[in-house]
This record gives sequence, structure tokens and C-alpha cells, in this order.
Amino acid sequence: IVEDGPTHHGIYDLSFLAALPGIIIMAPRNHAMVDCMLEFALKQNCPVVLRYPRGAEGVLAAQAAPGKLQPGKAEILRSGDGPVIWAMGAEIDTALQAADILKAQANLECCVIDPCFLKPFDAETARRFADRHMIVIEDHAVSGGLGKILFSAIDTSPELLRINYGWPDEIIGYGKVSEIRQKYKMTPEAIAADFMKKLSLV
Repeated sequence: IVEDGPTHHGIYDLSFLAALPGIIIMAPRNHAMVDCMLEFALKQNCPVVLRYPRGAEGVLAAQAAPGKLQPGKAEILRSGDGPVIWAMGAEIDTALQAADILKAQANLECCVIDPCFLKPFDAETARRFADRHMIVIEDHAVSGGLGKILFSAIDTSPELLRINYGWPDEIIGYGKVSEIRQKYKMTPEAIAADFMKKLSLV
């Protein structure tokens, strides 16, 4: 009858789920990964959460076929020697589109990483790329999601950008997903433009 509203956007769950001991949290980026993660979950002797969005997967995310699912390991979907974009679930599509824009407009070869697991989180891979600018794109409140988990696992540096694109610390009202994304600048175009501005490339 109405669009999703303040209580049904599903953008706060990681804040409390990640605090639970002995839990596994995964975020499939496409339908194929749902199958892999379900098979994995059925073999576990602990609570397992699969976090996935309503609606169809994105075109680019669908093309990113799953490799062998390794517990607690991230997956590098696109290699590059430039900034690193971390994204989870359907936001992989947003990340890949933003990476394409950054390549076309600023000649930045972004590395795109899917953490696959939010808990346990692959801190080892995070530290491997800690000497680069980092972007996080997530369909979650920035106050307690992937960005908070990632940035707490690595050292900060005043010379390196650490930017978390997600939902702000405010009540998100009713509206179509596309309209809300435009309003809060959660589109690939807006994210790429903001990042280039922060790098003084525009």
C-alpha cells in the first residue's frame, strides 16, 4: 500500500547483530551466492544470518560469479592499484558502477572488494590494503555497519581518505528506494563525484 518507511528500511540490523557472540553474518551479492551461503549455513552449529535486500540483484553484481566460499574471507572482485572500494550485498553493483565512473572520469583503477562475511570479518585482507584510500558503500546506517567494522580493523592516517557512504544518523522517511537514494546521494554517480571532489580531482 505504501513504500518502505522509518521502521522497515532494514538499515540498523548489523549494529546489534554483530555484537552477538558466536554468530556468523553473511551478505550475498547475487542469487548464486545465496545458494552457496545457504549450503554453508546449514553445516554450521551456530546462529547464521544471511543479509540480503528486497528485489532483484543488480546487473553487474549478477555477473560477479561466486568463487569458492571461504569462511571469514573477503573476495576481490576487481583488481586495481588505486582506491579500494568495499561493498556488501547488492551494493556491489553500486560499487562496480562507481568504479567504472572513476576510471572513465579520473583514470582511477579502483579495487573492489566484497567482504562476504561481516562476522567473522577478514581483517587480514583489510590490513593488506590499508595503505590506500578506502571507500565503503553499504545499505546500512553508517553509525554501526560495514564501515565501522572495517575502519576499526585498520590504522587511520591523515594522508589517506576513509569514506563511508551509507545512511546518515537520522530518521529516513517514506519513499521509493530510487528517490531516497537520490535524496541521500547514494547513487554511483553521486558517490564518484563526491570522492573525486574529496581528492581535489574536480
